Formats: sequence, structure tokens, C-alpha cells
Amino acid sequence: MSMLVLAVAMSVGVTVASIGIGRTAAEQIAGDLAASIQDQVTLSAATGSDGRGGDLFPPDAEARATDVPLVRTAGLRVELNSDLAPVSRPGILNTSERPPGVIAVTGGYLIGASAQSPSAWAFSTPHVQPVALVGARAAERLGLPTTSAYSGVTIEVGGRELQVIGTLPPGREQLDELVLIPYSIGVEMLSSDASARMVVTTEPGAGARVAAVLAAAVRPDAPTALSPSRVVDLAALREGVDTQLGRLTGMLGIVLTVITALLIGNTTASSVSARTAEIGLRRALGASSPMIVRLFLGEGMIVGLLGGLVGAALGCWLIVATAAGFEWTARLSPDLLALGITLGIGTGIIASAYPSSRAAQIHPAQAVRVE
Repeated sequence: MSMLVLAVAMSVGVTVASIGIGRTAAEQIAGDLAASIQDQVTLSAATGSDGRGGDLFPPDAEARATDVPLVRTAGLRVELNSDLAPVSRPGILNTSERPPGVIAVTGGYLIGASAQSPSAWAFSTPHVQPVALVGARAAERLGLPTTSAYSGVTIEVGGRELQVIGTLPPGREQLDELVLIPYSIGVEMLSSDASARMVVTTEPGAGARVAAVLAAAVRPDAPTALSPSRVVDLAALREGVDTQLGRLTGMLGIVLTVITALLIGNTTASSVSARTAEIGLRRALGASSPMIVRLFLGEGMIVGLLGGLVGAALGCWLIVATAAGFEWTARLSPDLLALGITLGIGTGIIASAYPSSRAAQIHPAQAVRVE
């Protein structure tokens, strides 16, 4: 019986641990995601909007956006294609290499991206200057040294001469290969801001709430002209992560439980065969078939109860140990202990059902012949 108790304990322990670890991991993952990706919203032209009938973004769009609660920064950017805004530095640029891309940005965008924020004033109205910032890889293509400041170095963007005032720190993958010019100059080249988009950074986890009101705050006259990026609500994100991990760990627990139930059933069936004489004697002394069934079901329940208690304790220990190893906060709850005990008892009873029914069918005369 000790081996059966150990088998149930191992099965229940792993099941309880997998569920608890899954909950702990889901909490940690959701928290990390909330802190890292739920703090940015983009606002662009809605589908079917072409920007006609006025500018897509009003002159004070950034100020309106930053007035929204939980918004940290807001900035505008627009991409310029290489045909409209080719970048050159005569005599130095390797024409066989793909030229750097160009985006026009506001000072608010630079502050939000933490990219050369001291230079943001030169990109902000009414202080806009004919200047450019160059990404680290774009600087290499243009033959520019990687430095934070330049003096008298110019490049041409779309035929306009702009003074280079610095390079962006390396490692910013989204900006490394780009040349950044003032937003107003870019919109002037395009003759429209229809393809522009606003990038808003929020407090961690506030992306969904800000996205819900941002368009109306920026364009109260025509909120449907703007469409916010899709941001998953933190509560839905947490629920989704918890559900997916719960399914994974739950399936693992089910497989282990089924294997343990088969082991108990096989062992109990062997016990019935070995105890045929005892069962026959009990029947001869007046024990009914239901009494024999209850005997073996009771033994299975005791094995399951003991295994469930030990397994629940083992599972809780594994949860705490795993959380400590990954520096997480362990999530323990009374329902895990109750689940372990219930699972153990249920496994013991179900696994003993078939052997107990076989035992109840043994006739005393058959037991005497076996003996």
C-alpha cells in the first residue's frame, strides 16, 4: 500500500505544482507585459479617411493628447519615401548601397522615444530649424562619424540642405537606419499630413484606457477620422495568459492522474486475485456483494486520501521552491490543498471501482476451489 500512496502523492503533487506554478507564471508574465508593452498607443487616419477637408492632426494635437490623464508624452511622425526625399552627401555616400530612410518627427516624438531629447527644441514649433538627426547605421552609410554633436556638417534631404546636429545612440533598431527631420518640413514635402501618425506613451498598463478616449481628445470635431492602435486590456491579457497556461498545466495533470489511476487499478486487481480466499470466506460468513464493494472502495479511498495529503504538501513546496528560484512571488491558495485531497480521493475511488466489482462477483465455492 505504501507504494500506491507514493504513486498517488507524486501524481497529485505534480498536478498541484503545475497548476500553482502556472498561476504564478501567468501573474509574472502579465505583470511584465503590462510594464513593457502596454504603455504605447498610436493614432492614425481611420480606414477610408484620406485627410481631405483639413489637416488630419490640428496644430495643438500633441498638447491635447498630453492633457489626457495617464498620458506621459505625445509626438507626431510621418514617413517619407526615398523618391520624394532622397538622402545624399555628395562625394561620400556609396550609391550602390540602399540609402537611409527618412521620417519627419516632432520634438514630442523624440522625447517619447528618449532619442536626443536635448535636441527636441529644434524639432518643435515655433522653434523648428532646418536640422537633421541621423541613426547610427545611417551615419555609417553617409560617412558621418558617430558623435553626439556636429559642426558645419550638412546633408541633403529631398533637395533641401539640413544641418546634422547629432546621431542617435546605437541600438535603437527602429531608428538606427533612419534620418530624422522636423515634422513640419516633412509635411511640407508631402503637402499633407494624411499619412502621419501620433505616438503616445502612457503610464504602464494604461494603454487600453487611453486608446479608448484618445481620438476624441485629439479631434473632438471628427473623432472618427482617427483610429487608435489595438491595445489589449491588461485584465483581458492577464486572463488570457492564465487560461492558456492553466490549460497546459491542467492537461499535464490529467495525463499523470490517468496513469496513476491505471496503476492503482492494476494493483487493486492483483490484490483481488491474491485475496480470493479471503473474499470467499467473507461471502461464506454472510458478507453481501455491496459490502465487498465498499471494502475495496474504502481501501482505495484511504490510499487516495493519504496520497492526496502528501501530494498537496509536496506540490505547495514545489511551487514555493520554483518561485524562489525564479525570484517570483508564489501564488498559494487554499483551493490548491482542497484540489489535491479531492483529486487523490477521487483517483483512489475511481481506480478501485472495477476491481471491487470483480471482487463482489466472486462466489464462495470458487474461492474454495482456488484455495
